[in-house]
Amino acid sequence: MREVKYPVFDEPYSRYTFDIRLSRPIEYSIIKNLLPAVIIVVTGLLALLISTRFMLERLTISGSALVGAILYHLEVTQNIPPLPYLTFQDRFMLINYVALALTLGSTVALMVLDQRVRERPAARVYTLALRTVPAVWLVLMVANALTL
Repeated sequence: MREVKYPVFDEPYSRYTFDIRLSRPIEYSIIKNLLPAVIIVVTGLLALLISTRFMLERLTISGSALVGAILYHLEVTQNIPPLPYLTFQDRFMLINYVALALTLGSTVALMVLDQRVRERPAARVYTLALRTVPAVWLVLMVANALTL
C-alpha cells in the first residue's frame, strides 16, 4: 500500500497495487493453440512434394494453407487483448507465414519457369524448395521455442 496525493482533492488516498500471473496448463496451449497451426503448415508444406505437372493443385494447397493460417491467427488473437509486443503465438504464426509464403513463392516460380519451358532451372527450384523450406521452418521453430 502506498499513499498518493491527488492535487484535485488536496488529500492523500491509499492505493493498493498487486500483480497477478495468469497462465494455462502447457498441454492445453499445445493442443488448442499450436497443434492446429502445425497441421495447417504441414499440410501446406506437403504441396512441395507434388510434381511440377500438377501446378494448379500445388498452388491451391499452398495458397489455401496460407489463408487458413491467417484466419486461424486472427481467431486466436481475438481471445487476448492487444499487446504492444509479439507473443510466442505471434512469432510462431509469423514463422508459419514465412514457410507458407516460401512454398507459395516456389510454386509461382515453377509456374513461370514451366511457361517458359525452362526445365533445368525448374528442377533446381523444385529441389531447392523441397529441401530448404521445411528446414528453415524447423530451425526458426526451434529458435522460437528457445526464447521461452
